[in-house]
Amino acid sequence: MKGLLLLFLLAAFLSYLSHPQSFPISPSPTYTVSGYVKDAEGNPIPNIRIQSEWNGETQTDSDGHWTLELEQDVSNLIYPSESGWQFTPSEITVNSTESDVDFIGTYTVSGYVKDASNKPVSGATVFFSGGYSSVTTDSKGYWSKSGLAGNVTIMPSKSGWKFSSLNVNGPKDNIKFTGTYTVSGYVKDASNKPVSGATVFFSGGYSSVTTDSKGYWSKSGLAGNVIIMPSKNGEQFTPSCTMVTASMLNVDFTKKSLPYGGLRWIYQTGGGIYSSPAIGSDGTIYVGSEDKYLYAINPDGTLKWKYGTWGRIYSSPAIGSDGTIYVGSEDKYLYAINPDGTLKWKYLTVGKINSSPAIGSDGTIYVGSGRYLYALRLNGSLYWKYKSEDYIGSDPTIDADGTIYVWGAGSEENGGYLYAINSDGILKWKSNNEEGQAMSNPVIGPNGEIYIGVDYHCDWGCEIPFVHTFYAVDTDGTLLWKYDLGQGDTRGSYSDPAIGTNGTIYIGSGYYLYALRPNGTLYWKYKTQDRVDSRPAIGEDGTIYVGSDDGYLYAINPNGTLRWKYRTYSAVYSSPVIGSDGTIYVGTSNGYLYAIRSNSHGLGNTPWPMFRCNVRHSGSK
Repeated sequence: MKGLLLLFLLAAFLSYLSHPQSFPISPSPTYTVSGYVKDAEGNPIPNIRIQSEWNGETQTDSDGHWTLELEQDVSNLIYPSESGWQFTPSEITVNSTESDVDFIGTYTVSGYVKDASNKPVSGATVFFSGGYSSVTTDSKGYWSKSGLAGNVTIMPSKSGWKFSSLNVNGPKDNIKFTGTYTVSGYVKDASNKPVSGATVFFSGGYSSVTTDSKGYWSKSGLAGNVIIMPSKNGEQFTPSCTMVTASMLNVDFTKKSLPYGGLRWIYQTGGGIYSSPAIGSDGTIYVGSEDKYLYAINPDGTLKWKYGTWGRIYSSPAIGSDGTIYVGSEDKYLYAINPDGTLKWKYLTVGKINSSPAIGSDGTIYVGSGRYLYALRLNGSLYWKYKSEDYIGSDPTIDADGTIYVWGAGSEENGGYLYAINSDGILKWKSNNEEGQAMSNPVIGPNGEIYIGVDYHCDWGCEIPFVHTFYAVDTDGTLLWKYDLGQGDTRGSYSDPAIGTNGTIYIGSGYYLYALRPNGTLYWKYKTQDRVDSRPAIGEDGTIYVGSDDGYLYAINPNGTLRWKYRTYSAVYSSPVIGSDGTIYVGTSNGYLYAIRSNSHGLGNTPWPMFRCNVRHSGSK
């Protein structure tokens, strides 16, 4: 019996498990709370989260209204929450139905005030419409403002600065205001009389301004570090330039009346100027730039035209007898440009053209590229090309008899060669120099001798890595003499020699400008503060003009003493050219072409007075 009873109970239990019974469960009683979230002006604030301590959350609608259903007999803490907002009260406790659980919201905004170059503007006052108090930017240009409501206009302000305003109606961070500043001042002479009509230049590509009848000038829209420089008719000023970083009044300049060494004008290109300017028959100045353009500048410093290539221009332009401008580019082309800036023709070579072209008496154009010296006809067709042992390492130079001299690099074992090539492209002779590579272009002396600077470089195991030597070679390639220009840890300069009326040879090497007698002995040397890569030019009064990497253009007397120097604030690799009125034109590595008044009245009448021999850069005697 007991066994049957246990089986009955087990069967009943299993049946219960397979057929569970449902029992009604009474829901917990609830109550409803609701309210609004608005700003202090009564404007609804939508999309604000409303949270309860125990029973979830909701969100305000477009009217700022919200509703929550909560369990009865349970106290709940209700509070709004949204980034950038602050609410009053911050929280409310409810335990029964209520329909006026309201909150007042205010918001926070923050950001930075900077200039166009992203430099912070500290001490700027940030104003807010609606009667709110202002705030001031810190040393990082940062500002922040809380307690705002509704639509608010934000406007930064600082004396001498210009900013745009911004409207907000809610929280916002990282607001960036970009400002530009204004500078102004006077240009006067030493007796405090105004200098009207002076041009005030600004670095950074800003347009220049002109002083009025009171000598006053003003410039707005500046940002970052800006160098200010006045100029008028070659006069000099104190200071010669000044740098500003923010708004300033009374940026004044005083004119100094100097007879020479004064700035006439400057023109800014878009890249460094390593090319040397040439001057056309009408006074137009032609110069190439790293920005890939050939520039034509009027004698008053205004742009005549510019012609764009596809490569940087280190080649110096040469001007034909008909006014055609020839220049090479790193895009491998030699360009022939008409005087009006249009393309006449272009010729594709095997490599980058950093060589400056030379022009023969018959108009043939010679230029080096890769391992070849090219001879081109006036119509741009190939006349001939000569292949050297290695790359052509200099500009070609043409003697009076038509012989073309050019340096070609060689191997580490044989150094390089000085080539003498007939005008028909046939080799006349070549002179091997086992001591190194050319660091200057060949220059022809008064008796036909060839001058060239050579650098010997020892790559390994040498106590002195560089030895700089200057050579004089006879017309048959034999050595006449050589002069040791020094030695050291750095290479020599890329300076070409210039030759004075008495046969004195002027050449830069290292930090020095050397003056050598025609027999190869030292006459004098003048030390600059950096390397002399610029080639000297000789004025008609014998003054030698040369640039240095120290940022100065030097005017040196024939006896080796300093006459004056002009500071350009950037390395002068470009070689000066002297106009017929004595104006010196020279480029700098930061992209400026300078026109500087000199004490000379044109170029000297010497066997080889400047880079490429003459202002047209023909490279021929």
